[in-house]
Amino acid sequence: MSNMFDYLKWRGDISFNQVPLNKIDALIFAQLSYTNMEGLVSSDFSQPITLEELSKIYSESPDYESKRNTSYYKKKRTSELLVATGNSRRFSQVKVCGFKQIIDEKKQEQFAAMVFLLENTAVIAFVGTDDTLVGWKEDFILSFSPHIPSHQDGLDYFEKVASYFKQDLVIVGHSKGGNIAINTAVNCSKENQDRITNVYNFDGPGFDEAFFKKKGFKNIEDRLVSVYPAYSIVGMIFHHQKNFEIVKSAGVALNQHKAHLWEICGADFVHEVDFTTQSKIFHESLNDWAEQVPPHQREILSKNLFEILDASGAKTVTELSHIRIKSLQKMISTYSKLKDTQSDDLRKFVKLMIEVAQDTSPIINTLKKGAFIKE
Repeated sequence: MSNMFDYLKWRGDISFNQVPLNKIDALIFAQLSYTNMEGLVSSDFSQPITLEELSKIYSESPDYESKRNTSYYKKKRTSELLVATGNSRRFSQVKVCGFKQIIDEKKQEQFAAMVFLLENTAVIAFVGTDDTLVGWKEDFILSFSPHIPSHQDGLDYFEKVASYFKQDLVIVGHSKGGNIAINTAVNCSKENQDRITNVYNFDGPGFDEAFFKKKGFKNIEDRLVSVYPAYSIVGMIFHHQKNFEIVKSAGVALNQHKAHLWEICGADFVHEVDFTTQSKIFHESLNDWAEQVPPHQREILSKNLFEILDASGAKTVTELSHIRIKSLQKMISTYSKLKDTQSDDLRKFVKLMIEVAQDTSPIINTLKKGAFIKE
């Protein structure tokens, strides 16, 4: 299996002037955005730092080990990718700036973005869901509302970048970041939309059907590149555009969502013919469930789910995966206070998730530990 790290070995000595930005480069930028850049990359567009400089500062920082192991999902591979790009001719002189991060529990928002600067292109990267539970709460808002708080921040951020930089614009994002990328490209001003050369969505959640009827979507549709692993769960949430690519992954079950496991050959992905049966069943089951359960009931379900998780005292998914007996007791107590109809809805939803999670999701595993789901 060859992945983005192998791509850097094969193509890392070829500059962007020699070979323009492609979909694998876009995936690398999307993955790099997960790096903990707080205090390392300026929020100011006028103070960029090269990836070579950034990787050196990052890897030599006293808290490097803790930074590279901050998340159940990111782990050390993203930190290793930063070092690898900093050492490659192709990426080392790419500049990074405009780091912005918002984690607001009250608004239920987790948002982060940054800009990667090539000579003729500004690549805007929207970060996907991080390790915080507030980030997962925002994701669940998509189950009952077409808008999440990060959508507006994504639009505002994009317009500021477009105003400051005059070169071509590319938008990238993995997971929720891919959803924000598409939403931004569809809903931004027509003037700035015309400057976008490509939008790369890597396994991001979809939208309701009305979204694809918007004029803004039709204007940008031919520049949207969506890529999903064969076992896609996140990307199968709701609806997506008709044209997309399916990539082969070395991951098992939900781990196929991790982009560093996607298989690459040369400057392209290794493709699969179709999604797995389980991915299709999840997509159909979730959409059937969404049609049967009104938005206000989905909102209540989401609220109940996270009230139970919040009772654990955990702030991150990593903390949730190491849950203790006392915390489980608090969660069970919270669950027991639900109305019968609410607990029934919650059991049905989590059972649906268990059918596809295959013991790879800390959130679902924690609920199983607490015996909230009875077969």
